[in-house]
Amino acid sequence: MKRVLILLVLIAAACRKHETAVPEVIGTPPAMPAMQMSPSTQPVPDRNAPVLTAAQLTNPAAATVYAEAAQITDRLAKMYCYCQCHEQEGHVSLLTCFQTNHAEECGICLREAAQAYQDFKDGKPVHASQHAADVAFHRGSPPPSLPE
Repeated sequence: MKRVLILLVLIAAACRKHETAVPEVIGTPPAMPAMQMSPSTQPVPDRNAPVLTAAQLTNPAAATVYAEAAQITDRLAKMYCYCQCHEQEGHVSLLTCFQTNHAEECGICLREAAQAYQDFKDGKPVHASQHAADVAFHRGSPPPSLPE
């Protein structure tokens, strides 16, 4: 029930412009403005690189989502990330954001992955997670490009 409430708050906030900060909800990482981040100097990791662990993060609030991401790497590897890291930093998929420190400071990455994890726990297919991201960040349209 708590996850559903959190999800509804996140979706409602995402309906506004994605640059708008989401109110902090207990148990969720704070939203970070994605478009104002400078491009990372980290190289794009190998496609088989592991998700970073809590010990490798500087933002402890992101550790839970990183741990969840580590459980659904196949799902995240098939999802487009709406923070535009694909275009700006060469990320292959939403998974790439969690193989680097990028996602720990990006509210869009964290929200997409949290939704994907909840969908996984609910037994929903990957396309349901991608559709939820499309609705939240792209007015329901398909992503501009999908990872291969």
